[in-house]
Amino acid sequence: KRKKRRIKFVVKLGDFLLIAGAVVFLLKSPFFNVKNFRVEGNSYYTDEEILVMGNCKTGGNIFIGIDTGDIRSRLEKDAYMSSVKVKRVLPDTVKIQLEERKQTAAIVYGEKYVVVDGDGVVLRKTGVMPEITVLKGLTISKLSVGEKVETEEKVLLRQTLQMLSVMEKSNM
Repeated sequence: KRKKRRIKFVVKLGDFLLIAGAVVFLLKSPFFNVKNFRVEGNSYYTDEEILVMGNCKTGGNIFIGIDTGDIRSRLEKDAYMSSVKVKRVLPDTVKIQLEERKQTAAIVYGEKYVVVDGDGVVLRKTGVMPEITVLKGLTISKLSVGEKVETEEKVLLRQTLQMLSVMEKSNM
């Protein structure tokens, strides 16, 4: 009986090791190398700009060579990104789903313009007048890209941004 148990144990162990080896070999095979990236939900940035920002490179193994968390964290650093999801699509595609903040208004800030979204989050500073609604007469007290702009006229800014959002939803 002991001999039969040992033989069964050795056979089961051998089967397990064989299956595990086959799985590892299959997962590391070129069949699972990333051949393309698919970007969805972007409007401000092009697909190529998104791939450069995320440091996305083809050729790596979809399981081992691609760090989806790193791609997500690189993209989330940009002020325009409100949410980023990176998923593996077997056998050879990585899908990047984005939700971008929309430029709603620009606040005059000296010789520059501060572009904000509907919540007042600063998207960028620019010296060129953007082709969106320009707000004048606001006094900016705190300004940091990726964070809400703080002005002395908080209520006026909030109401104006709400009005602009409603106008955009109504296609005005």
